[in-house]
Amino acid sequence: GVQTCALPIYFRRIRSYDEGELCLELGKGLLTIYGSQLKITVLSTQRITLRGEILRTEFSRDATSR
Repeated sequence: GVQTCALPIYFRRIRSYDEGELCLELGKGLLTIYGSQLKITVLSTQRITLRGEILRTEFSRDATSR
């Protein structure tokens, strides 16, 4: 079901965002959150609060962030 999740992480920028996917650029890679009805409700440099149904997360190293 629909949940709210607060992520207390530092991220450099939002790479992509829509209601099915949020991709954050971190210091050492990318964090992608997949779900449905995703909505950013709070956004600051150290916290992002996301509402929606989170289906899975994926971390990957990105060549441009080395």
